[in-house]
Amino acid sequence: MDKQQTPEEKLKAVIYDIYILLFNETVSDRRQVYCGQIWEKIVKWCDKYNYLKISANNMGVEIYNVINRLVKDNNETVKNKSEFFSILKKSMENAENEYFRTFGQGSIHIPRDKKRMLKELNEFIRTEKDQRGRKLTKDEEDQYISKWFIKQEYIDLINAKNARNLSSFENEKNDDFAIEDTHLLVPLEDLINKSNIEDDQKTILFLLDKKQDRTRDCDRALFTLYCIENKLKGLYPILDQEIIDSVSKYGNEPKHYEIYQKYHPDIDNKNAGVMASTNLKKFLKDIETCLKNKNQ
Repeated sequence: MDKQQTPEEKLKAVIYDIYILLFNETVSDRRQVYCGQIWEKIVKWCDKYNYLKISANNMGVEIYNVINRLVKDNNETVKNKSEFFSILKKSMENAENEYFRTFGQGSIHIPRDKKRMLKELNEFIRTEKDQRGRKLTKDEEDQYISKWFIKQEYIDLINAKNARNLSSFENEKNDDFAIEDTHLLVPLEDLINKSNIEDDQKTILFLLDKKQDRTRDCDRALFTLYCIENKLKGLYPILDQEIIDSVSKYGNEPKHYEIYQKYHPDIDNKNAGVMASTNLKKFLKDIETCLKNKNQ
């Protein structure tokens, strides 16, 4: 009689099966689906069976990077499930150490008074947006932030907040201090050549055209939302006109995870939020690199 699997063994079997599918998949869109699925299962496995000193949810990006390295750094699949989990555990230990080096030992603590100040600032900005019937400009938001915080202190607090709860995009509306942290994204407004905007448009289109259809459309939509939030109207001609029109006419600004789910409907809110954030920041970094090289 075969020995009955424990709940952990069953979960590990699912993780390994998804890994095999991910390793063998050549279509970019399907790979992203499998990445989201295995990310969710690894987080569940780590938290449920205490393989990390902190919650795996705090290490969303680090775990995503572990998954990529597991697939890319091996020319062939690992021999069996036992070897896979031996490599995975070591990789997770390294990722946890990397997390601690970046954010400090233990869980990140945000003082109670700072939480209260962030909440007050968030409520004030929401009220201002409602009264004006529009999103605040970056300068307007900076002006209000300066009344509560020194800029670097604010950035550090938002970084800490993101590190503590990276993947809770579906709970944004209920988050007491979920202020939009567009300041932390690549400052493209400082790189865009206003006098030759068509040239920058071509550079961005070149980067988009290198992607497969669904990935390209998803990245364009995410980048469209970024450009709307940062008033980069010079790039509107190459962006997702449906999103631009919807925001312009009706004020309907989609969430990042909603955009990602449009092109990857198999991903749940939490994973879609992480994948959307990771993909957008990677695309912004690619744009930044190209524009800097071009302007040198």
